[in-house]
Amino acid sequence: MEPGRSSGRALRDTRLPSCLIRRLKGTRKTRQVRIAHLTPDHIPPIAARKTWKTPAATGWKSHQQQRYCQGVLILLPPSEGKTAPLRGAAVNLEAMSHPGLNTTRERVLDELALVSKQPDALEQLGVGASLAAEVERNVGLRGEPAAPARTVYSGVLYDALGLAAMTPTQRAKADAHVRIVSALWGVLSPADLIPAYRLSMGVSLGMLGPLAALWREVLDAELAPLAHETVVVDCRSSTYVNAWKPAPGSCEWVSVKVLRELNGKRSVVSHNAKHTRGLLARHLLTRRGNTPTSAAELLRAARGSAAFDEVSLLEGKQGAFTLEIVVKE
Repeated sequence: MEPGRSSGRALRDTRLPSCLIRRLKGTRKTRQVRIAHLTPDHIPPIAARKTWKTPAATGWKSHQQQRYCQGVLILLPPSEGKTAPLRGAAVNLEAMSHPGLNTTRERVLDELALVSKQPDALEQLGVGASLAAEVERNVGLRGEPAAPARTVYSGVLYDALGLAAMTPTQRAKADAHVRIVSALWGVLSPADLIPAYRLSMGVSLGMLGPLAALWREVLDAELAPLAHETVVVDCRSSTYVNAWKPAPGSCEWVSVKVLRELNGKRSVVSHNAKHTRGLLARHLLTRRGNTPTSAAELLRAARGSAAFDEVSLLEGKQGAFTLEIVVKE
């Protein structure tokens, strides 16, 4: 067989799954793929093969994401502020990433709708009267227009991160490396289509109870494989860390601490910390070169950002680290 020829026999010789062979043969875009490039090493693990469902429709994006995923995992909180989509199809749980969470997502959606109808809904959800319209929207979330999470979340961190303004290549990289831990959805990719909603992880939601405890039961099965033997850059607040954190020693888990230096004195900042964490995530996703795969590589990458005055790495126990970023004023 000549190199580069793509008969069905050559495809079978590479021991590809039979369903993928049939789709390769019937997909115009894949006829140009050299057989030499389709070795078994290029096939995702069994758990990820569902991402190959429709090569023609995806443009092999799942294969591209498989390549990108070999590196840093960036965990973000959702933003309190959200931009409600004005048009678009309603949310479709079956089309979202991490479908293993859909049963819990259904339960939270249903309970949120019930709680949001109650006279004391604002009190139960821990929000003020100025957010009454957002709470009312919770009642009909299943029918609200949905848009990519990268455009719905619009707080300080996300403004600094600038996902919506990234190039297609950078967005694909973010979709693979970034996960957003959410009180309503559990965990999201920036590409997942969602409506605007109002719900915090610190809430005890009706009959479901504390949401952090609810999600803690199911998130490990989704996030542990992504975090395994790599570096996790955790930009979440403690409320969202309570929903999931890596098992000790399973990866290098790096929390991000932001310090402000004023007149030679350093202090921890909160609001500006969100902005700095957004800048860090953006730098990791848009800088040239490979993404970090260890805490040491993360430190070198962070020191390459002109936005930070000083960066240091403190080692804790069992693979836990703290990345300290100093911003002078």
